[in-house]
Order: sequence, then C-alpha cells, then structure tokens
Amino acid sequence: MQLGEPTRDQPAQSPVPAETAKPADKARPAAKAKPAKKRHLPGSARGTIIGGIVIVGVTFFGFGTWASLAPLASAVVAPATVIAEGRKRVVQHFEGGIISEIHVAEGQTVRQGDLLFKLDPVQAVARAERLRNQLTARRAYASRLVAERDDSDTIAFDADLVERAQIDPAAADALAREQSLFDERRRSLEGQVELLRQKIVQLGSDIEGLDAQEDSKARQIDIIERELADLRPLLEDGLIARPRFLGLERESARLQGEVGEVMSRRARASEAIAEAELQIVQLRQQFREDVVTQLRDVESQILDLEQQLVAAQDVLDRLEVMAPESGIAQAVSVTTIGAVISPGQPLLEIAPVGSELLIEARVSPASIHEIARGNNAEVRFVTLDMRRTPTIFGRVESMSGDRLIDRNTGVEYFLAQVRVSAEEMQKLGGQRVSPGVPAEVVVPTGERTMMDYLIKPLMDAINHGLRER
Repeated sequence: MQLGEPTRDQPAQSPVPAETAKPADKARPAAKAKPAKKRHLPGSARGTIIGGIVIVGVTFFGFGTWASLAPLASAVVAPATVIAEGRKRVVQHFEGGIISEIHVAEGQTVRQGDLLFKLDPVQAVARAERLRNQLTARRAYASRLVAERDDSDTIAFDADLVERAQIDPAAADALAREQSLFDERRRSLEGQVELLRQKIVQLGSDIEGLDAQEDSKARQIDIIERELADLRPLLEDGLIARPRFLGLERESARLQGEVGEVMSRRARASEAIAEAELQIVQLRQQFREDVVTQLRDVESQILDLEQQLVAAQDVLDRLEVMAPESGIAQAVSVTTIGAVISPGQPLLEIAPVGSELLIEARVSPASIHEIARGNNAEVRFVTLDMRRTPTIFGRVESMSGDRLIDRNTGVEYFLAQVRVSAEEMQKLGGQRVSPGVPAEVVVPTGERTMMDYLIKPLMDAINHGLRER
C-alpha cells in the first residue's frame, strides 16, 4: 500500500496540496495521478442512486405486469327510476264539476274504494230529477194511449207510477193530467159519434115518412087506375065526357111522378145513413191510428229518457271519486275546495305498492350490446343512505326493441327493465321505496385489464384514423 491511497478500513483522504507534497510524489508520472479524480463520489451516494433506479424499475415492471394480467370487473352504469308494476293509475272524472270535499293528499297511502274527492251534487241531482219527471210524464202518457187504443173505459197506470204519485206531487199531477185528457178525448170522440148516430136516426125517420108517402100515393094511383078501368068502356060508348077521363089519367101520372120522387129521396136518405155509419167507423179508425202513431213515438221517447236517466244516475253515483286500486297518491292536482275541474281532467295518480319492484334504466346506445335479458344487475337507490343501505340485486327482465328519444333533452337511450324480488327488498328493512324514486343500475359485463382500459381508446382512434379517406 502506497501513501495517499485510501484503505478499505479508512475513509478516503483529501488530496494533499501541491506545495506540501513530498518530493517522491512529485517524481511520479502524471498518468498515475489521474485516476484519483474518479473516486470523488462516496460509496453511499452511489448505492442510493442504484437503489432508486432499481425501485423505479421494479415499480414500473410490477405496474405493467399488473395492468396486463390483473383482471378488473367491468359494468354498464345507467340512471334509472323506480316504477309501479303495471304503471300508475290516473284518476279522472268523466263529466267534471265543482269539488266540494277533498279526502286525499300528496303521498298518502290509499286503499281501493277509499273516498278521494266529492263533487257538488246540485246540477247532477237537478238533471236526474228533471229526467225522472219527464220519464214519469211520458209513461203516464203511454198508459193513456194504450187505454185509448184498446177502447178501454179507464187507464191502467203502472203500479210503480201509482206508488210514485202517492209521494211525488209531480208524478201525481202527471197521472191526473193524463186521466183528464183521456176523459176529454173520449167525450169528444163519443160526441162526434153521437152526432152521426143522431143523423142516422133522423134519416131513418125520414125514410119511414117517405115510405108512408109512397104507400099513400101508390094506393091513390091504384084507386085511379081502377076508376079509369071502369070509365074506359063508358068513354068508348060516349056515355062520359073525355076531359073527365083525361083528368083522371093526368092525376095518375102526377101521383106516379111523386112516387118516383119519394123513392129518390128514400134512396138518398139510405145513402146518407150508410155514409154516416162509414164516418163513424172512419172516425174511430182515424182516432186509433193517431193513438198508435203517438204511442210509437212516446215509446221511443221513453227508451231515450230511460237511457238518459241511467247516465244521469251514473253521474250521481260518480260524484264520489273513489280509489280504483290501492297505492300511493301522487301528482294530486286539486287541493282547493270549490275548484272547477274539466271533463277528463287528471285529478291524481295512484302508484301501486307491491312486494316486488320494477326499475326502468336508460342505457346508452353505445353500451346496449353488452346487456341482455337475464343479466344480473345491482341497484342503488340514490335517495337512501349508501353507507347504511346494502346493495340490492335484480335481474334484467326486458329490453326495448329500438332506441327511444327523450323529448325534453333529445338524449337517445334504450329502455331496460330490472326486477327486484321481494327477498332482496327485505334487505332495506323499514326503508320504503316508492315509484318515482331515482336509482342507479349497474350491470356487470365481464372482466378487463387496466391495460385494456388504457390501450383500447388509443387503438380505436388509430383504427378509425386509418379507415378515413
């Protein structure tokens, strides 16, 4: 070991200044003094650098190996909404009206048949009563026409009309009015018939008088004829004057003419009797035909009024708006008593409450090929505390056949329905999830490495760029 060289056990010494160097050192060649400059770094610093390089290399190598080999779960995440099984039931009122009572509030749980709203009954009751009175009057009218058609002496009103007349003054007036008309029309008809019958009797009396005249004149003619027969021989013998004989013949001719006139008058009287009898028949027939025509019309009116009354009664029955099914009241649009609702106006929606939930997820068109019916899905309810709420699992039940478009945002999506069983819902404990609650659906699609996540967008961009012209 030469002077100036560091030992393994001692740290390297600083170079001796030139003015203090020994003569032996000056005699050494310059070439042997140069290596001393390469040993200016301490051994500890060199080890630190090498260790750092090794650590960085191992880190990058390990990350690259993990990124290339370690599998990572991939999934499609889609926003979703809880919906009711069978959709919400919209409660409407067909005719509309004025709200008089409100028995439901937003978010209230209702059962089928519960009273929700009550409408003011004044107009509906008035219309039903008016139709009922009209129907009573028409039925009484029909009963009177039936009696006139059958030529009855009295009107046989229906039993229910008679009972109603005992408690309803309007019905009693209707029956009394028809009875009065029946009696009046009957008297009028019988009066016309009686006039014709009196005419017939008078004509019969005239005929009897004419018959008596005819008989009298016939006897006179017979007497004159016998007298002429006795005088004719005397006239031939010249025993009597011809004027006397001719006077008797002239009297006989006159009487025969009067007999002919009497017979003509008798024939006219007989014809008048036949005409009067025909008028009686025609009068009754015309009266009956008019009655039948009126009866046919009134029966049609009765059918129409009965249908209108059924509709009016239906309106009365629907003045109380009942819950068509059990569920939760939502979107209650009427909250003020006295509010006027239009026909068909939605009053509220009832979301059914069931043991299972159906969730609609909006899947991006870019991810739809990764989801199929029957896939498992995780459901996360946004409104619930995620730290305390366990993960709920469901199954993809259906997929829309074509993409849909949100009219408000213009976003395109495919609709996927995820069903959550009752067993899974029990994990929520007492927390209630009602239709309309927002959720998030995660559908696992397989495994990919980190390198796939990093390289795939780059490779897609390269492939797309190479295909462009």
